[in-house]
Formats: sequence, C-alpha cells, structure tokens
Amino acid sequence: MLFSVCITYYYKRNNIEDLLFELNKYKLNDLEIIIRNDNTNHKLNIKNNSKKIKIINEKKKSLGEIESIKFLLSKCRGKYITIISDDDLISHKIFHDIKKNKLSNQSYIYTSSTKLRDFNKKNKFITINGYHILKNFFLRKLHLSGTVGVFYSRNFLFKILGSMNIKKYNFDTFLLFSAIFKGRHRFSNYIFGYNNTSSSRISSKKINLRIYLLDIKNLISNFNNSMSQDLYYNFSKFNLDNFYSIIFRKNVKYSLSHIKEINSLILKNNKSKFLKIYFLIFFKLFEYISKFIYNFFKYLK
Repeated sequence: MLFSVCITYYYKRNNIEDLLFELNKYKLNDLEIIIRNDNTNHKLNIKNNSKKIKIINEKKKSLGEIESIKFLLSKCRGKYITIISDDDLISHKIFHDIKKNKLSNQSYIYTSSTKLRDFNKKNKFITINGYHILKNFFLRKLHLSGTVGVFYSRNFLFKILGSMNIKKYNFDTFLLFSAIFKGRHRFSNYIFGYNNTSSSRISSKKINLRIYLLDIKNLISNFNNSMSQDLYYNFSKFNLDNFYSIIFRKNVKYSLSHIKEINSLILKNNKSKFLKIYFLIFFKLFEYISKFIYNFFKYLK
C-alpha cells in the first residue's frame, strides 16, 4: 500500500462525507482510508462505502485525539501517511503530485486554506527555504498545518512520534516543525488542504491552559536550538498572539499565573537576550491590561 489517510472522527459538524467524496476521486487502488470514530454515543455509517474505506467505531471509552491517531497509525499500511480530522479536506490531486516527485522526500508539505473557495488553487507564495516557510507561517501570511495537506514517509513519521512529548495541543505544529527542521521535505504552493476553522473554534472553547502551556514549553524545548534569533522572535509573537486570543474567549478560565508562565517560558529560552523579545512581552502585557480595563467598564455599563 502506498498511501494511508488516517481520519479522526468525533461528529463535530459531520462533514466527513465531503472529505470522502474528494478522496474517492482518486481511482487507483494504492490508497487506504482508515477512520476511527472516538464518539461512543454515535455510530458512524458511510453512504456508498468503497473498499478503500475501513471504519472503526469505538464502543467502550473515548481515547482523545492523539491516542486515536496512535491507534490509526498502528492499523495503517501505507508507505506515506497523512492524518486529518473529519471536518477538514485534502485534495485527491495530492496523490498524483507526490508520485511525480518519485517519492524521494520524507515529507510533502502542501499549502492549506481556511477558505473553501481557495481549495485546489495555487498560492502565489514562493518559498526559498524552511526558514522562509516558517517565518511566513508565524506572520500568518502562509496557512500551513502539520496534518492537513501533509504526507510523511512511514519511518519518518514513526520516528517523530517516538520523540514527541506533546500531550494535547500543538500536535500538528510539532509535526510541521519536525518536517522542516529534521527531515528532507518538499514544499508546494498548491492549496491541497482545507482547514475548517468553524469546527476548530467549537472545540477550542474547552482549552485546558495548564496543558496548553506545558505543550508550548515542550515545543520550545524541542525546536528552540534550530531557530535563528529572528525566527524565535516571530515564533514568540505567534504564541503570545494565540495565548491572549484564548484567554479573552468566553468561558475560558485563566489566572495571572498563566500569563506569568508564558512570559517566563519565552524569556527563559531567549538565549541571545534579544531586546525585541522584551519589548514584545511588554507590548502584549500593555495590550492585555488595556483590553481588560475596556471590558471591565463595558461590563459596568
């Protein structure tokens, strides 16, 4: 088997039919599609099920996304593997494009988009190297995922997972960093991935900040030495923007200790004592205090 598409399913928005419809446009028999349904209260049944598709319905206990992924990987047979959630999309064209490259790389990274109208089109972005890819990813000029639109050689993926210490969050970011920093990769500006952010917002309301910060710590410890001063600055800004956007969501519980912790993490790993990092943290704190005061007076009204 050449390709394995491993799909984690939990009945988020029930868009899995769209994903399977797209995958079934690929007519060759060197593709397998394995779905694990982690929702014990909902049995997954697929209309017009093809021989390529294998469904595993969990009957006893939900494992969570990362454990579901590990389970799927233990069952798949492909030389090249991708991992995707039930509400996202990858293009059927991706398989032909990988074959054109004669399967010479450990990972194939394709651009993704949060806009369905861009799916299967070509991005104008022209890459120079891994640094250029990540910098534009941190600046949000380039939408990438370590899962949606990325294929890994089997041995390389299992090697990554063997060194992974991510508990719950930033799993796809860890994969993306590993592909760029630790292996032979090929980047394509074809938008062969679609990331459904509507579903992401639904699930992100339940974020556990203690685990979230632990995963950022593990991400920094694994890849900080591979980053230049400038890239670490953009990485820090990326993390701070994400963190502050999370704590201002409705029903998210946080304390000042969480803010102190993320700032400490970033400063501790600022080995070159890059002055811009200090200004960045100060600016983000000022932004937070201003927004907090604004929301407080808005609440009083």
